[in-house]
Amino acid sequence: CIPATDHLHVFRVDPVVAVMRISSLAGVILALGDMVDSGVVLVENAHKKIESAEAEGRSVDRGALILASAKELGPSMFGALLVLTVAFLPVFVLEGEEGRLFRPLALAKTASMAVAAVLSVTLVPALMVLLLKGAIRPEERNPVARLCRNAYRPVLRFCLVHRWPMLLGAVGLTLLTALPFTRLGSEFMPPLYEGDLLFMPITVPSIPIEQARALLRWQDAQIRTVPEVDLVFGKAGRAESALDPAPLSMFETVVRLKPRDQWRKGMTIERITEELSAKVASPGIQSSWTMPIKARIDMLSTGIRTPIGVKVFGKDLATISEVNDQLERVLRKVPGTRSVYAERELGGFFLDITPDREAISRYGVTVRDVLDVVEGAIGGMDIATTYEGRERYRVNVRYPRDLRDDPDSLGQILVPVRASPGRRPIAARRGEPSADPDAMGAAGMGAETAADEEETMGAGPMSQGSSPLGSRAWVPLSRLARIETVMGPPMIKSELGSLTGWVYVDLEGRDVGGYVEDAKAAVAREVTLPAGYSLKWTGQYELLERVRARLAIVLPLTLGLVFLILYLNFRGVTQTLLVMTGVPFAAVGAVWTLYLLRFNTSVAVWVGMIALLGVAAETASVMVVYLDEAWNGGRAAGTITTVPTLIDAAVEAGTLRVRPLLMTVATNIFGLLPVLFDTGVGSDVAKRIAAPMWGGLVSLTLLTLLIIPAAYVVWRATQLHPLEKGTT
Repeated sequence: CIPATDHLHVFRVDPVVAVMRISSLAGVILALGDMVDSGVVLVENAHKKIESAEAEGRSVDRGALILASAKELGPSMFGALLVLTVAFLPVFVLEGEEGRLFRPLALAKTASMAVAAVLSVTLVPALMVLLLKGAIRPEERNPVARLCRNAYRPVLRFCLVHRWPMLLGAVGLTLLTALPFTRLGSEFMPPLYEGDLLFMPITVPSIPIEQARALLRWQDAQIRTVPEVDLVFGKAGRAESALDPAPLSMFETVVRLKPRDQWRKGMTIERITEELSAKVASPGIQSSWTMPIKARIDMLSTGIRTPIGVKVFGKDLATISEVNDQLERVLRKVPGTRSVYAERELGGFFLDITPDREAISRYGVTVRDVLDVVEGAIGGMDIATTYEGRERYRVNVRYPRDLRDDPDSLGQILVPVRASPGRRPIAARRGEPSADPDAMGAAGMGAETAADEEETMGAGPMSQGSSPLGSRAWVPLSRLARIETVMGPPMIKSELGSLTGWVYVDLEGRDVGGYVEDAKAAVAREVTLPAGYSLKWTGQYELLERVRARLAIVLPLTLGLVFLILYLNFRGVTQTLLVMTGVPFAAVGAVWTLYLLRFNTSVAVWVGMIALLGVAAETASVMVVYLDEAWNGGRAAGTITTVPTLIDAAVEAGTLRVRPLLMTVATNIFGLLPVLFDTGVGSDVAKRIAAPMWGGLVSLTLLTLLIIPAAYVVWRATQLHPLEKGTT
């Protein structure tokens, strides 16, 4: 059944997914145990029928007997597999990065189970007729089966006799599970170790480029001292791309680690990160550690590179900056904060060159003429392009650095002004009036101005030259513009029509959901927002809230659809409710497993829980089918007349069917073991999917074998005639 299902699954999935992804293979692995369940149950039932006929010495057509046994359980098995198929529908409604990651897995598992459901009622019966030949070995001769039956029979009878205490105990255990569940942390996605780390510190916006280069080199040298580090690649500023708006104050350092077998004994990725963080700690630097791919995805999703961010919305940058400072002080005291940094919305230094229009008009030039000189002298002008093989470089001409690195030097930049041909420049001779009509506008400058300009230029306020357009003179920029250093916003961000300020929070030893709850309480106590200003918690928390809101709608709808399928299969509400009790029973083991492994709830964990939902319904339905068969047969034969005889029938039905139930659950449990013990890339996510399934299957097995028969006996006892109920 498995090869046929896998081949048809590939035929079904490849046109949709285009390639066989790793997540698709994970979906097939999760479906391996479920795909053989129907075959196990059908073959076991046929074995029982053949064994019973041979024990009684009846001569029957084996093929007809096999088909009859398949018809007996085929519809139930088809319904159970259909439940497994439908249970994964919530994964298909996930969006964003979680949808891209888990949708191929859900598609592969759903396609596998859909094909397995069809094969269970078509191919499996045909193969049973062809292959079930010869003598059938009685179950009593199998030592493992005999041991399981002998151990299970007295335990089941005890549970059925004391059915009310057992049911109350099961309910109490389910309620007790709420205690570890409330202590589970929550996160959007589990940490996925990529093999590299990304160090993203940030400092004040006004840091000079030389100091940034020196700081980057110091950080790289400190990181290299850790023995687990292989290579370090640091970057300050941004690339020549509109897709990389990183300021000079934000560094990005990729840290490539050595293979795990070369790490020191006992070292983990968390301990390495802590050691690296201590190595590069420095005043004025706020550190943030993540991984390269994860950082890019986070920044594309929410713009926040840390696990948690706070966006302040408002209309004034100064007020937003004040709120940011308050948030930084408050969040730094919340337990679990590794670092917190509020962007300095007004912390940038700028050189403002403001043209003096009145002075410019006196010299007969325009504002554009002055700004052209500023642009060419400071920013430079591209005058040519040089080609070096396949590489091309722009040739840019501008003033040397020592002539443009401070306001006084910039004030000495010469701006050309025009003078009439054949005329001397204004005030070339101090105090002598000029007949130059173009210079009359400058005469008002006075003798003192001319004298000052002579001292500045060495030969008067203007140096004279010649031009085809007439005489040309030069005036220092300080005479035509105001040059000053001011502070302002290094970057202006807006969202939803409002200005925004961002606060970055990096965590250490805390889950995202629990930290945000504590942080919200602290902010509510100590931060007062002005009217018209609001906060938005973002980063991974925003994505986590999005998934929670979507699953809160889809999961109840899926449970309703599963209930409908089971009702159509059993034609009874009570049987359907009994099958649905397997869901909370399975959740008991899943929650305790997550608690013991110290796993936080995440999208990966919920995918595993969703997969467990279908398995729980399938396993419980098998037990209810066997119990229904015993009840119907006993009532038709008149052997079930009292509660004691009902208990005897339930014990016999459960004992005879313990082997297929254990086999179906064991196939799932052992099928998940490779995932649980995997240590390769991606195992962090896979373990979060497999762990709740594995723990849930263990508790589901115990509770299905003991509690569902007890609940079934309680229900059927109410249908016995009052005179038939007996005393038990």
